[in-house]
Amino acid sequence: MDQEHQNQFVEKLLGELNPDQRACVVLRDIQGLSYEEIAQTLNININTVRSRLKRSREKLLSLRKKAVNLIEN
Repeated sequence: MDQEHQNQFVEKLLGELNPDQRACVVLRDIQGLSYEEIAQTLNININTVRSRLKRSREKLLSLRKKAVNLIEN
C-alpha cells in the first residue's frame, strides 16, 4: 500500500471512532502526548484516557481485520 492509500485508510478507520476516542488516539499515537498530557489537554481523568485508548484500539483492530478480510476475499 502506498503512503497516500495508507493515510486514507487510517483516516477512514479514525472516522469510525467516536470523537472522544478519536481525540485520545490522535493525541497519543499521532502527536505523541503522554497519558498525563492527554488527560490535562482534554480535562479528563487519566483512567478515562486509558479506557478510551483501550476501547479505541480494540475497535481499530477489529475494523482493520474486517477490511483485510474483505480485500482477501
